[in-house]
Amino acid sequence: MDRHEVGDLSKFESKEAFREAFREHFPYNGAEATVSRKANELWTLRELQPGDTVIANRGTSEVVGVGTVNDVGYKWRPERAEYQHTVGVDWDTSAARKITPVKSWATTTVSKVSANLFRDILGTGTAPVSKKTVEPPRIYLELERALERRGQAVLYGPPGTGKTHTARRAAVWLLEGGSSNERAAALLGDDTALLEREKQLSSTRAPSRQVWFVVASPSQWPWSRLFTDETVDFKFGRLQRNYPNVRAGDLVVGYESTPSKRIVALARVTDEYDAEESPRIILEPVTRIKDGLTYEELQVDPVLAESEPMKFRCQGTLFALSPVEADHLLTRLGERDVRVSSVVAPSVQRLTRITFHPSYSYEDFIEDFRPKQSANDTLDLVLVDGVFKRVCDAARAHLHMRYVVLIDEINRGNIPKIFGELITLIEKDKRGLPFQLPQSGVNFEVPPNVWIIGTMNTADRSVHLLDTALRRRFTFLELMPEHDLLEGYTAGALALDVFLDGLNEKIRRRFGREKQVGHSMFYHGSEIVDTPEAFAAMFRFELLPLLQEYLYEDYRELRDLLGDVIDADAQRLAADVVDDPDALCAKLAVKFGASASA
Repeated sequence: MDRHEVGDLSKFESKEAFREAFREHFPYNGAEATVSRKANELWTLRELQPGDTVIANRGTSEVVGVGTVNDVGYKWRPERAEYQHTVGVDWDTSAARKITPVKSWATTTVSKVSANLFRDILGTGTAPVSKKTVEPPRIYLELERALERRGQAVLYGPPGTGKTHTARRAAVWLLEGGSSNERAAALLGDDTALLEREKQLSSTRAPSRQVWFVVASPSQWPWSRLFTDETVDFKFGRLQRNYPNVRAGDLVVGYESTPSKRIVALARVTDEYDAEESPRIILEPVTRIKDGLTYEELQVDPVLAESEPMKFRCQGTLFALSPVEADHLLTRLGERDVRVSSVVAPSVQRLTRITFHPSYSYEDFIEDFRPKQSANDTLDLVLVDGVFKRVCDAARAHLHMRYVVLIDEINRGNIPKIFGELITLIEKDKRGLPFQLPQSGVNFEVPPNVWIIGTMNTADRSVHLLDTALRRRFTFLELMPEHDLLEGYTAGALALDVFLDGLNEKIRRRFGREKQVGHSMFYHGSEIVDTPEAFAAMFRFELLPLLQEYLYEDYRELRDLLGDVIDADAQRLAADVVDDPDALCAKLAVKFGASASA
C-alpha cells in the first residue's frame, strides 16, 4: 500500500487532516472504519522516530531484516515511480529467518509490534532496547499533574478501557518518582520488573499481627540464648495488662537493658499467655540485629519518643507498639541491617488497593469498635483502625515518602457515608489539619504525601450522578476505547479494530458514549483474541451479556444491533453460529463492514 495519491505526509498538520484527505481518495464504499484503519497504517510511517525498531517481513512467516530508524526518518520521494513514502532505516539482515505465521500481517502493510510479539518472532529473551528514553503515556502525565494539583483523581470511562490496569501501572510509576525519575520511566519498558515492583510496594504484614517490644536483662537472660536454645519461655512480668493480648505469630523486638541498652534481635510468639495453665509466652528466634537502635536513639526519635516503652523508660518487660510505631522502628532497623527487611514487611505499604461496594462503610475506611476474643474466651470490644487511617498514620510518620491509595469501583460505594468528614480533610489546603475523630476522640489528619486514585465504570453510573462533594474535590480523567490498539489483528474473517469501532458507533447512537465497549475486552491476559475460537468465547461470555444488559434482554433490538448472528424469535444466538466460530466472525464482518480482506 503506497497510497502516493495523497502526497507528502509531512505537509499535513495532524493525523485528522491527513485522514480527511485519505478519505477523498479512498472512500472504501463508505466503510468509515476501514478508511480509518488504512489511513492509520500509512500515517504510522510519519510517526516513526530515530531509534525506533522496524521489522521487515515477507508474507506472514518470514522476517527479512530488523532495522533501526536513522536520522533521515520519514521522507517523501516524488521522483520514484512507486513506493514514494520512505523511511530511513539501518538494516540488519542477519536476523532474517522463517517464523511462526503472524496472521495479522496478512491484512496489514504497516502495524505496531508488541514486545511480546517481538520476543516470539525473533526468539529473543527480551524486547529491543530503545535508544530513546521510555516516554510515559499521556494519561500518566495528566494523572500526575492532577494529583499534584488536587491530591486525588478518578479514572473513569466505559467498561473495558483499562482503567484499573492504567491506575495500577501509573501508581507504581508515580511511587518511583514519576516524570522526574528515569528509573520510573525504565520500569514502563519492562512489564516483569514493573509487576515485581508493584508486589513489593503493596505487600504487607497482616495488620492483625501485633508487634511487641520485649526487654530482657543480659545479667539474667541474654537474647543470644534464644538463638542457641531456639525457643524460650518468657515469664509473666510488666506490663501485665499486655500479656493477655499477645497472640501466636506476633512479632517481638528484643531489647537488651543495662549495660547494652540496645535492640539486638527479632523474635516471634509461638504460644500465648494463659493465666491459669501457663503464665508465660513462648518465643522463637527470627534474626539477630546488627547495630540496633540504642536507648538514646529511641528517646530522640520523633515517632518512637511517645511509644509505650519510652514512656516507661524500658522499665518493664512487655510493651505494645502501635502499627505506625512498629513500621517506623522496623524501617529504621532495616536501614541498618538488611536481614530485618528480608524477614518482615510493614503492616502498611506505600501502595494500598481497596474496592468499594454497597456495604463498604466509614468503619471499614477509618475506625470502628470490633469484637475480639480475649485470653479467657470472652469477647471484648476493641477499637480497630480502618485501612485509610492506617495509611495516613504511616504516611505522617514518613513525610518524605509518597503513599498511594487505589480505590477500585469508587462509584459503587456510598461516598458520603464512607468518607464522612474526610470529604473536607482531603482538600489540598486542608491536608495536615487535625480533626478529632468521633469514635476514638484522637486527632487525625490526612497528610499531604497521600494520593488517592479512584476508578469508575460509567456503564454503572455516570459521573454526573456522583455525589456533588466528591466531584468538587476530585479531578476526573476519562479513558475511552482505543480501537487502534487492535489494528492489524483479525479473528477469522473479522478485522477486530473495524468491528470495535463500528459496534461503538452503534452504541453511541443508541445509548450514549458512556456505554461503549472498551478495547481490553478483546484481550485474554496480555494477548489479543486473534483466533475465531478465542473471539467466539469472548463474544458469548463477555460481550453479549453486556449488550443484553444494555437492551434489557430485548432480542429484536439485539438483532438490530448485531445482525443475523442473533435469532430474535428463539432469543438466542443463531443456530448456525453457536458452534461455528468462523461463521460467527464472517457474519459480523459482513454486518460491520469489517472484513479482514478489506
